[in-house]
Amino acid sequence: MDYELSCRFNPYVLHVGGISAHNCPPAGAIFPKRKARWFELELINTGGGFLLSQDELVAVRPGMVFFHPPGRVVQGTAPYTCDVVVFDAEYSRDRESAYHEANLWAGDETDSVGGQGALPVGLPPYWQLSESAPVRAAFRNMQILFQQKGTAPQMALKQSLMEVLLYLGDRLKDPPSRLFAHQQQIGLLCRHIDANPQGRFVLEELAQMVNLSPNFLCRVFKQSLGQTLFQYVHRSKMDRASSLLFETNLSIKAVALEVGIENQSYFHALFKRLRGMTPAEYRQRNRYRVS
Repeated sequence: MDYELSCRFNPYVLHVGGISAHNCPPAGAIFPKRKARWFELELINTGGGFLLSQDELVAVRPGMVFFHPPGRVVQGTAPYTCDVVVFDAEYSRDRESAYHEANLWAGDETDSVGGQGALPVGLPPYWQLSESAPVRAAFRNMQILFQQKGTAPQMALKQSLMEVLLYLGDRLKDPPSRLFAHQQQIGLLCRHIDANPQGRFVLEELAQMVNLSPNFLCRVFKQSLGQTLFQYVHRSKMDRASSLLFETNLSIKAVALEVGIENQSYFHALFKRLRGMTPAEYRQRNRYRVS
């Protein structure tokens, strides 16, 4: 940490918000690619999707923190929920009008950069917290403060933000996990699985695809996404099956074949385990949407 810089650190918090379970798009939905105009700190609460960070597609999971400085291109793929704080690292009266613009953190790639200054701690593009509860509590506090107006809440927001940065800077002293260094390979594998719902995947072949040993792939996959490789395969196939039941009039047998499952009993059991109802019940509940 730069203690001299921390004494001079005078941020201005522009926005505190995020994505909740109520406004999260469906799985697979891709957010528009944009360029961060200000400094953004993003805490992942629930994972399952992906986030483009510094030209790297990262599989997101709970407890991850993403840091987007001004000018960084950002793009997410649902589903995931998060808390976000958007701020300028160095308050300036000359940028007051920009602070109050309606759309502060969802601009496209052509937007000009607004944030200036430097942080008292150096932050990587993303990392995994072993304990995220203190950061989550601070974000919740900032959300409450942000609903208020005036100078006093802004001073309290500045203090909360500083506490978060100090906490993060302290945790970054821990050595990075070797397992967590393979996000790009995990992202490649997930896209391959999602793009081939009829596939009959073999662990050894998947491991060879990303140049990892089968055992290590299983370990790093579980750490990255909080589920096993074949749990992801099953969920991906059932996501596709759900879409076909929802959007088409294909028979249930045909839907099973579309996701690479010939055994009808197995398909019914797997679908019910992951969806809490049989394929027929799922289609019945959504029949009014099928043309």
